[in-house]
Amino acid sequence: MFDKFEAFMTKYFTPIANAMDRQIHLSAIKKSMVAMTPILIIGSFCLIPDAIPNMIGEQNPISIWITNYSPYITLPYTVGMGMMALYVAAIISYHLAISRKLDVPGCVTMGVIGFLLLAVDIKKDGSIDTTYFGTKGLFVAMFGAILAVELFRWCKKRNFTIKMPESVPDFVSKSFEMIPISIIVIGAFVIIRIVCLKVFNVLPPMIFTAIFAPLVGSMDNPFAYTFLKILQCLLFFFGIHPAVLSPITAPISTQFLAENITNYKNGLELTHFFTPGMDSAFGNFTGTGVTFGLVFWCMFSRAVAQKKIGRIALIPALFGINEPILFGAPIVLNPLFFIPYVIIGPIISSFGAWAMHFDLLKMSVFTPPYVGVFFEGYLATFDWRGLIVNGLQLILSVLIWYPFFKVYEKRELDNEKRKKNAISEEDAKLLDDLDLDF
Repeated sequence: MFDKFEAFMTKYFTPIANAMDRQIHLSAIKKSMVAMTPILIIGSFCLIPDAIPNMIGEQNPISIWITNYSPYITLPYTVGMGMMALYVAAIISYHLAISRKLDVPGCVTMGVIGFLLLAVDIKKDGSIDTTYFGTKGLFVAMFGAILAVELFRWCKKRNFTIKMPESVPDFVSKSFEMIPISIIVIGAFVIIRIVCLKVFNVLPPMIFTAIFAPLVGSMDNPFAYTFLKILQCLLFFFGIHPAVLSPITAPISTQFLAENITNYKNGLELTHFFTPGMDSAFGNFTGTGVTFGLVFWCMFSRAVAQKKIGRIALIPALFGINEPILFGAPIVLNPLFFIPYVIIGPIISSFGAWAMHFDLLKMSVFTPPYVGVFFEGYLATFDWRGLIVNGLQLILSVLIWYPFFKVYEKRELDNEKRKKNAISEEDAKLLDDLDLDF
């Protein structure tokens, strides 16, 4: 039965996943979200001081100093996460320009301008409304950057440029070449904006919000989150890294984090559990599928190879990296480990989401760096109950993996015995007596 399922996945699903991973637009989106990781971490760090007065009281020198300098302390968050869509538009344009072998500065310029033409709103006093410069504008930033670069490419293919004599310096020549392209790209975005305002009576970002509302809203459902973890483990089981899903999931979790932070700063209730910090600290505790149980039992295995793999995989697992055990045990394409990894592992992975859903654990406003298990869970929530959730995940992982590991260990011991006995003692002695040195 497993062979048929593997054949089905290999024939139909694996090519789709590989195509998604190679698709240049999705790849550019994925790279842009990875590039935002430092901004998420630094922006989250800058919010920690605001919580100190609530913990130690407001009438003391430390709290007074924090209150007075709070605008400066939170400034990296304001210009970081608060302007994230602008950076994403630039980074996507950059990677697409490289993939398409186009002029990088020109594509980045057009990508940023395209996004601004779609997202900027003008207030009555003439100032710019930056509402969609942050995470709320991520989807329109992706659309704007991709459309701008593709229009740039279309213009270049049809030679809609101004050719200058060879004697003109290269940087001057490229500037003149950009004039017709800029007119076409900017004109297209102006038309899109006019249509949205005159026909739909809303700015383009609001249309994207309406389109993606069902997808975004579903990720705040613990059932949907559990299904996502199952899908990630299923992909990894067949050797496909679940990062292929990040162009879809990363913008949503980042937007949720920003909304949680805004509510936190305004003293409002936090509403989203699906954030990068929660997903890393609990959803990927010791790695996708919570595989620490297998690492633990491998460390004490009587099979020589499994014991070595367990010891090698221990330290990475403590920092949420489980590729050594996935490909070393292996878990990938191993029918014995399908149930604990693809079925049970995702359920354990979702404990944090369920705990937050039922108000048993604080929701996250912080994306900690990779500081190790337990510590990361506490930093993501600043809730001591996060340690309990991680502890429960650890214990259940060890218990769940034991029977499957014992079956696999027996098979490995039998293999070692067969290899050891592949040559009889008499034949081994004959080989030793032969002079085979060259």
